[in-house]
Amino acid sequence: MIKLDEIKVGIEYDELKKLFGDSQIPYSILLRAKEWMDFRQQVLDRDVFKCTLCENSASEGSDGYGNYLAFEVTRANMDWEVFEDEKPISQNRYYQLHAHHKYYIRNKIPWEYSLAALITVCQYCHKDIHSKDSIPIFERDNKIYSYSNICDRCGGSGYLQIYSHVQGGVCFKCGGSGDLFF
Repeated sequence: MIKLDEIKVGIEYDELKKLFGDSQIPYSILLRAKEWMDFRQQVLDRDVFKCTLCENSASEGSDGYGNYLAFEVTRANMDWEVFEDEKPISQNRYYQLHAHHKYYIRNKIPWEYSLAALITVCQYCHKDIHSKDSIPIFERDNKIYSYSNICDRCGGSGYLQIYSHVQGGVCFKCGGSGDLFF
């Protein structure tokens, strides 16, 4: 049996195919492949390590998993009355920058898309996108197949920290895809 939590970030896709044989490789595991990490890096580079929605930008460096640190602007020194019921934004809040697919194509691996099909978003904006928007899923002939249906178990993250000791925390319901269409 393959222990998903033991599959390291940066593994070659050919190695994954050997490990899984005829079984489908979970989407969350494909996102650990070197090919995805290289492609994702191109998306982040193009967008200058900024969330294209909220514009939080990343600092230099990475945590070794391709997650870049970004700091959000603080409202601490601003006129509080302008914001009425809003809570202040905390300083030095950590962000992970994600490469978000604007659409999916059935049976296409994550790095087989054009760069134009992806945007850089922070994890907060990414969660908002998947909770509020329907992401189209196309057949390879460009016909709409379906729309993504975010997993209600993991909230679209594909991961359940509380179950990190079981299959590396990969969501049981969506198999790590974050969506229920894969």
